[in-house]
Amino acid sequence: MPYAREEPGPGQEHLADADFDLVRHFSLTCLTLFVIVTSVMCVGFYHISERYIRIDAERRAVPVADWLSRIAFQPGRPFPVPGSPERTELDRQMRAVLPPLQIFKIKVYDRDARIVYSTDSRIPYGQTDPRNDKLRDALRGTTVSSLQTKASVWDLAGEERRDGAIVEAYVPVRNESGEIAGVMEIYEDVTETHDRFLPVLIVIIIVASVIAMGTLYGILHLYVRRADQTMTRARPYRSIG
Repeated sequence: MPYAREEPGPGQEHLADADFDLVRHFSLTCLTLFVIVTSVMCVGFYHISERYIRIDAERRAVPVADWLSRIAFQPGRPFPVPGSPERTELDRQMRAVLPPLQIFKIKVYDRDARIVYSTDSRIPYGQTDPRNDKLRDALRGTTVSSLQTKASVWDLAGEERRDGAIVEAYVPVRNESGEIAGVMEIYEDVTETHDRFLPVLIVIIIVASVIAMGTLYGILHLYVRRADQTMTRARPYRSIG
């Protein structure tokens, strides 16, 4: 006696498409998860890599600040004032370190948070910035830095605006007795590292995600299709003769 697949009754129409829906919904879910996971990974690793670039620049700034502080803060002598021979020599040595290290500006603060030197001659001698939290932290003995990129809104408190990726580091410097003598604010251009490193990192993340999630999708898809075929064979049949 021939048999035919039993037609779904009222309210069971969705069962007729159960096979198709299972595979389709599985694929759509996997695609959605792939986009979400890849996006989260890209954002997360982007911030991690920016932190690495900032800390790497900060490590370069610390020995520079230490070396320059020995010239700027002489034991028992006041900081060189504008127009003095000592100031001219200090300016020469400060500017000598700029090109090789991609440093384009240095500012020096005394222990009272006043600017006592800057390679940017437009910055007034003795100027203070009471709202500068990074400077306050540095005067307490903590090295602080921040990374500014093209996407950042940054005008350096009304000073020079510069495109690219810049690390602004505040490095505390100490005198021979170990007390805080002042702070060196060092600006380093890290555009080349930033623009070369981050795109490569993003590509690696995407490729790794495609391989990992593609492999997982392939394995799970085999089980889903097998379950789909089992459900198809389990459909009830009825006699037609």
